[in-house]
Amino acid sequence: MNIPVNHPLGIPDQPTALRGKALEDATLVALAPGVSAAYFNRQAASGPRERLIARQDGALIPKPYIAGAFELRSGGTRHVLLMARGIDQVLSKPLELFVNDQAAATVDPGWLQPPVSDLAGLIEGLTESGRLKLLRMLLTTGASLFLSVAGSGLIDSFRELMEICDLTPIEPVAATGFGGQTVLSYPAPGCGNLAGQADVVVLAQEGPALLRKVAIAQEAGGNLLHIHLPPGVQDCEVVLFGDLPLRLAPQPAQMRRLPAPVWIDGRTPQARDWLLERIVAAAPKDPGAANALRELRPGAVEASLLVRHLSATRDGVLHLFELADPEGLVRAVIVERGTQRTELPALCGVDGRGVIAGLAELDGRGGGAELYRILLMHHSGRLREVARGMLDPFDGNLPADFEAAWRDSADRPGLERALAMASLGAIRRPMRSARRRFGAAPAAPVLRIVTEIGDSVDIIRARAAMIFAERGAQRVEVVCTLVEGPQAAAARRAVEEVVAVYGIAHVLIAVPEDSTPAERVQAALAEGSGPALILHEAVLPAQPGWLPAWQRRLTHAKDDVVGAALLAADGSVAATASGPGDAWRGLPAARLPEWLRAVRRPVCACFGLTEAGIARLLRLPSGHPDPAVLIARLVSRDGLQIATRHPFIRYASGISETPLQRAILHGALARIEEEQA
Repeated sequence: MNIPVNHPLGIPDQPTALRGKALEDATLVALAPGVSAAYFNRQAASGPRERLIARQDGALIPKPYIAGAFELRSGGTRHVLLMARGIDQVLSKPLELFVNDQAAATVDPGWLQPPVSDLAGLIEGLTESGRLKLLRMLLTTGASLFLSVAGSGLIDSFRELMEICDLTPIEPVAATGFGGQTVLSYPAPGCGNLAGQADVVVLAQEGPALLRKVAIAQEAGGNLLHIHLPPGVQDCEVVLFGDLPLRLAPQPAQMRRLPAPVWIDGRTPQARDWLLERIVAAAPKDPGAANALRELRPGAVEASLLVRHLSATRDGVLHLFELADPEGLVRAVIVERGTQRTELPALCGVDGRGVIAGLAELDGRGGGAELYRILLMHHSGRLREVARGMLDPFDGNLPADFEAAWRDSADRPGLERALAMASLGAIRRPMRSARRRFGAAPAAPVLRIVTEIGDSVDIIRARAAMIFAERGAQRVEVVCTLVEGPQAAAARRAVEEVVAVYGIAHVLIAVPEDSTPAERVQAALAEGSGPALILHEAVLPAQPGWLPAWQRRLTHAKDDVVGAALLAADGSVAATASGPGDAWRGLPAARLPEWLRAVRRPVCACFGLTEAGIARLLRLPSGHPDPAVLIARLVSRDGLQIATRHPFIRYASGISETPLQRAILHGALARIEEEQA
C-alpha cells in the first residue's frame, strides 16, 4: 500500500477504520489523451449486479464512463472503470471508487509514487476469458463512448492490448466485391461458428467505429471466413467478435479484387448463395451490384468482339472493333501492347452494338511492342481475353472499313485526329527500287525535275520538248518513278525516243506497286546532286522562261522549299497553297503578285527543293503516304515564299481523295504545325 507524503512514522492512525475495512489501492492506466482507466482487485468474486462508480473530491465524475468486473486467475475479481479524464486530471484530486455505493478503492495524489501502470498491467493476472471480455468492452462500448474525446488516439492502445493478448492480424487470402462494397476472405481455423452476422470494430484513421450485424460466412469446414464490408472499410484493420475475437488485416494494395463471377466459380454452393444474397440485396441501390447480378443471371448472353483492324504505329495501336453486347455487360475494351495497356470505353447503341475505332496511345516502349492482347472488362470487373497475337505495322494505307466507321461516328473530329496521328506514326518497310539512266549525265550545276510516269506517255514527250526549248536545258536531268505494269514498256520506249531526239537526260526508277508517293519522291532524290523541281505527272510549265527562272530561284533560295502557283486548264488560278482558305483560287493568273509570303502549306503538285532541303527530306521518315507531310516538316514556322511568276498548269484532274482522306491529311499537317509553333 502507498504511504501519503505527510503520514507520520510510528503507530498509524486509523482513518479507514471508520469504514469498517481498509480501501484497496487503485491503479491508473492512460488509454489515450483525455481517456484513462482505473482498476483494483478484490479477492471476492463479483456479484451479478455490482455497480462501480467514482467520486473525485466528493463529486461524481461526469459521464461518459463505463465499468466492468473481470475474473482473475487467482480467483478474485478485477474492477475496471474507463472514464473520459486524462491521468493528470485524475491525479489532481483524490479519487474514490465505490462498488454498490460502498467505498472500495482510492487513488491519493499525495502518494510518493503515482499509482500509474501500463497497458500490460491492466491485462496481467486476468483469466483468458477475462482478457477477452475486457478487450471486447474496450473495443466496442469503450470505442463508441470515447471516440469524440480521444478520436484516433485510442487506436494505438487497442493495438497494443491486442498484441499483449496474442491477437495478431490475419492477412486476407482473397478479395471480391460489387460496386463500392468488398468481400474479404481470411483463413480462420478454430474460430468457432461465425455464420450469419457479427459485430466488428473498424480501426479507422480518424478513430475506431463499431459496425453491428456485419454479414459473414464460413466454408472449407469453418477454416475460411468471408466478411462483407461496406465502402471504404477494406483499407482498415477490423476486429470481429464471435466466440473468439479475430483481428483482420486490411486488403493489401497489391491484392487484386476478383470479380464476383470469378470468385463465385471457386466457392462452395453455400458461399455462392451467400454472396448472391448480398448482391441481390444491394442491387436496387448500387449500380455496380446490379451489373454483377445481370452478369450472373442464368442465360446471360456473353459479349463478343470482332477485330476489323489492328496495327502498330510508332505512337500507338490503330484499331477498329465491332462490339456486340446485348446484355450491356462490358464496361471497357482493354488493348495491351507488350507491357502497356489502355482502356477504351465500350459504347453501344440501343441495339447492343457499337464500333470502337481510333488510336490507342501505346508506344510499345515498355517492351514486347510487337505483342498484343485484347480483353473485355465487364462492369463486375471480370476480364475476358478475346484475342492475342503479333501486331503488324501500320503502313499508312487506311483500310476501307474506316470510311464506314467515320461516316457513322458520333465523334468525327475525334476519329479524324486519331487517324491523323496514326498516319504520322506509320511504319514502312524499306522500299527496294531499281535505277536506270538514259543519256549522259549533265554537267553541273544540275536542276533535277522529279515526276512520275502516269497513264499517258505523251506527256513524257511534251515535257522534254518544253525543256529543250528553254535556255539551260543541257543542265537538266528528268528523274521519273515508274511502277511496273502495262504502261512500263511504252514509257521506256518514249524515254529512249526523247533522249535520242532532244538529248535530255532521263533516269527511270522502278518502284513497287504498293509504294507511296512520299516514298517515290525520296527514292527519286536519293542519288544525284543539285536542287530539284517536283512536278505531278500531269503538270507542265505554263509559259516560256520557266527553266532559267527556277534555276535561279532554287540556287539562291534561303528557304529549303520554294512554292509555286498552279493554274487550271483554263488559265485561272487553281491553287497557291494546299487546303482551304486560298484567296487566289479562281482568279485570273495575271492578278497574282510576284511573290506570296508566309504560306505554311505549298501546293504539292509543283514546288522546288534546294540541295539543303533535299538533304533534310531524305532524313525524314516516309510513313505518311502524302509528300505534303514531308514538305510540311521542312517549312519553318514563319512559312515560305510562293513564286507566282512562271507558274505551272495541270492538264488532268488531281488525285481523287475521299473526305476522310482529306481530313486526315489536313489533321496531320495541323499537328506538324503545332509541333513547330
